[in-house]
Amino acid sequence: MLVDMFAITPAEAEIALMLHDGRDIEEIAAIRAVSRETIRTQVKSLLGKLDLPSQKRLVMLLSRVALALPGKPN
Repeated sequence: MLVDMFAITPAEAEIALMLHDGRDIEEIAAIRAVSRETIRTQVKSLLGKLDLPSQKRLVMLLSRVALALPGKPN
């Protein structure tokens, strides 16, 4: 869904969801078995594609999207 909605890669969507779930860069890197720098690079790419200034704004955007989905409380 996020891939189509925001024209991001599946990896970026997965990282975005993990950030939304409260995971930090180090934790995401461990889960994905890549370096922290790789995750940082992917997050920077994601923020650039979405024209967002920070991870905090990304999490806020994803929270708004989640509220707008059918079956979610308003």
